[in-house]
Amino acid sequence: MLLGLHVLPIVLFAFVLALDLGERRDVPVARRMLRGLRRLSPSLRLALLLVLVSAAIHLSLVPGHLAQPPTASLFVLDATAEAALCLMACCGIRGWRRLGAILMVANLAAYTTYVLAGLERPGAVGVATKLVELLALALFTLSGRQSFVVRSMKKVATS
Repeated sequence: MLLGLHVLPIVLFAFVLALDLGERRDVPVARRMLRGLRRLSPSLRLALLLVLVSAAIHLSLVPGHLAQPPTASLFVLDATAEAALCLMACCGIRGWRRLGAILMVANLAAYTTYVLAGLERPGAVGVATKLVELLALALFTLSGRQSFVVRSMKKVATS
């Protein structure tokens, strides 16, 4: 059922390998994406990995929800948005972290709404996915505060 999680490490490895090869061959997009990825803190890299885990889970749930087209469509839309967020982060597009936090809040709210409306029962996969997204949200939020603290400390040190 969760085939996406088995495939995710292979896809990520192939993607990073392709970026590395592109950088060695002086491909501008590959250079930009790797530079952006290297600039991220370890906590933000972990947050992006968690977002990709969420995307893989949502994609793997689509076949089981084809009888419910609106739900299946939402899973595809969410996985696409999460993948786009990761690409935005790697390309250094401004505002991606705030967008990531908003996306994680929207995912948590959507699942809560589905459960409270009786459209879905809370299951292990759903709860685990929401915990992954909650951790990503915490990392997006806390990393912003950390960089604010670090910038403030640098200002004080140079004063």
